[in-house]
Amino acid sequence: MKIIKKFYGLTKEKEKVYVYKMIGKNIEVEILNYGGIIKRILIPDKYGVRNNIVASFDSFKEYERTSMFVGCITGRVAGRIKNGVLRIKDKIYQLDCNEGRNHLHGGYSSLNKKLWNDVAIRASKDTLKLTLRYKSCHLENKFPAEIDYYVSYILKEDSLEIRYLGIPDRETYTSLTNHTFFNLSGNFNKNILDHKICLMADKYIKVDSEKIPTEIVFTQNSIFNLTKSYRIGDILNSEDDQLKLGGNGIDHGFVLEKIDSPQCLVEDLETGRYMTVETDQPVIVFYTANQVRDDLVLYKNIKPMKHFGFCLETQDYPDIQNLKKEAMEIYDIHNPYVQKTIFKFGIISR
Repeated sequence: MKIIKKFYGLTKEKEKVYVYKMIGKNIEVEILNYGGIIKRILIPDKYGVRNNIVASFDSFKEYERTSMFVGCITGRVAGRIKNGVLRIKDKIYQLDCNEGRNHLHGGYSSLNKKLWNDVAIRASKDTLKLTLRYKSCHLENKFPAEIDYYVSYILKEDSLEIRYLGIPDRETYTSLTNHTFFNLSGNFNKNILDHKICLMADKYIKVDSEKIPTEIVFTQNSIFNLTKSYRIGDILNSEDDQLKLGGNGIDHGFVLEKIDSPQCLVEDLETGRYMTVETDQPVIVFYTANQVRDDLVLYKNIKPMKHFGFCLETQDYPDIQNLKKEAMEIYDIHNPYVQKTIFKFGIISR
């Protein structure tokens, strides 16, 4: 097992961007220090054929140009904040409204557009670890506090773990996630409708026409009850109003109150690949790539179709101060932000 660091491109400010190739026994992962982007996850199918199962671009300039969140660290706060208003105790901070009237994923030029520095590259017999660091200054994107962020990617035989650490110099709030688009077929000319998903959540979060969370409700007797494995295409064929509000698909948070671990399983029966998600976060936002921009071109000159991939965004409650204020944790130098998520990959045995 080893990590290879190579030059990948220059930002508009002439900063050097590197790609870190993490080569494991059964898995190969590529990470950029620009936005902490997961550029590639190469795993075998049931015949031993290796394919890249994450959406990516051919060149760095496309990552820099796109306004989409593709494979990146997302924050300071993942998800939407109604009217861009962030309240930290008795103080109000007006954030950028970069999606209509609301704030999305940290605003303009957020953590996904920053150059992160590598602070640790470690390899052992059965584990690879890459740690990236970015110091976000006080009032960057109008968020309070200087936060020293560290994100570690830990590769083992069949899993990729992401650990997040944020150390603020004063009281603030943060909630990060990773925004990788997966397609277990390894072919982004195909959609993910034949994938099957099981999500161990008894509750999900309804949204309004602006995709702002409105209430937490039980999944029972709804198409959002995914505690048994369902084909994604069958879920999306429902006439449920929440699918329309989600952009003609799923863009909803699922509340992880069960102790089951892992909390999510996705399978592609054709290739035999599966992945699981295990997290210490209270919510997984399941997104089915419901809108595709006309100018989006992925690697190998692929123009993806609707539902070309799925995201499983592990995070705190979206718009937490309005949805579940009592659960909102304030972080400071004595109470740093920590999070971990493990993506595990394998071949279906049945």
